[in-house]
Amino acid sequence: MFRDMLVPLMNVPESDDVATLEKVAATAARLGGAVSGLGIQIDFAQPVFMYTDAVVFMSQAFRDAEEAQRTRVEDQLGRLSHQAAVAGVGCDSEIIQVAAGELAGVLARRARLHDLTVFVLGDDDPAARNCVEGVVFGSGRPLLVLPRAAPASAMANVVVAWDFSREAARALADAMPILRQAANVTVLHVTDDGAPRHASAEALERHLERLDIGARFHQRARGSQTVHEALETYARSNGADLIVMGAYGHSRLQEFVLGGVTREVLKAPFLPVLLSH
Repeated sequence: MFRDMLVPLMNVPESDDVATLEKVAATAARLGGAVSGLGIQIDFAQPVFMYTDAVVFMSQAFRDAEEAQRTRVEDQLGRLSHQAAVAGVGCDSEIIQVAAGELAGVLARRARLHDLTVFVLGDDDPAARNCVEGVVFGSGRPLLVLPRAAPASAMANVVVAWDFSREAARALADAMPILRQAANVTVLHVTDDGAPRHASAEALERHLERLDIGARFHQRARGSQTVHEALETYARSNGADLIVMGAYGHSRLQEFVLGGVTREVLKAPFLPVLLSH
């Protein structure tokens, strides 16, 4: 089980935060752990003006904005605590103040102290995806993305995206608490047309069987689809409610940016995704 889950709350719209936080609490209950709600108060630098009256006016405007932001963060954490109590999940909370440009790094460092980070993500949200990227590549811990528009998932029918890489193996290992509870696990290997069945497929099935996971290996030719499209088509047509996948990336000035498949999956997530690097 995931005993200790970090839940950053900085991109949940006020219009649907009750439903979203209920989904987060329900997910934590299914995973068997407690949550640490992290309220984010963004610290925006105040502009400097030459005129005294302008300085006084803008300083007051920033103080008012900061106060309104903190009130909203406190309200969200209170609602998360309530939903956690309803779901029978332990919950603590904290508010931190951080500069917008430092948020991804701060979240990565925080995530290192938890079993799992649970992140709510909407469609085409580049700022939030940047935080996901920071946690996945900077924390050394897995991250569970919950699509904002999707209902809570039972995580009973799981598809593991598999390509025999280090990243895929890491994700498979990190997902074990979920896979052991799942009713159905499929390891999906997307290939080019005409590719033979991978020589290690049977060894992988045997490994999972020894771990009491009755998974089946399925190899699918992508045809004219991209790997992401083939993965999504299979997951939708087979009623999957969770995808497990390694997060792929490439270096950029000693940082990592998401690779193509990972980026496409997170651009418009249609069901929960557990990512690990």
